[in-house]
Amino acid sequence: GGGWGSRSCTPTRPPWSWDRRPILANYQGNVYAASMNGKPHGWEVIPGNDISGHFCVHFFGARGDGSQRVDPEHLACAVEAGLYSWE
Repeated sequence: GGGWGSRSCTPTRPPWSWDRRPILANYQGNVYAASMNGKPHGWEVIPGNDISGHFCVHFFGARGDGSQRVDPEHLACAVEAGLYSWE
């Protein structure tokens, strides 16, 4: 299967998966519980990083791009991520 980076939760190699995973996002010293899928898709945001497309990160209560609905699987993963700490 595909590997995931230990601190960044970034998929390190294919095969890619749409499965959602709980993650912690550290932004400017604040830690947020979230959910991330492991399949690059859509437009490429960072050229030259050997990943064609981008990954979606959903925070608690986030709505999907197309449906504008809260995805229950992303919501469950964000709740699960909230049970962990960064350290």
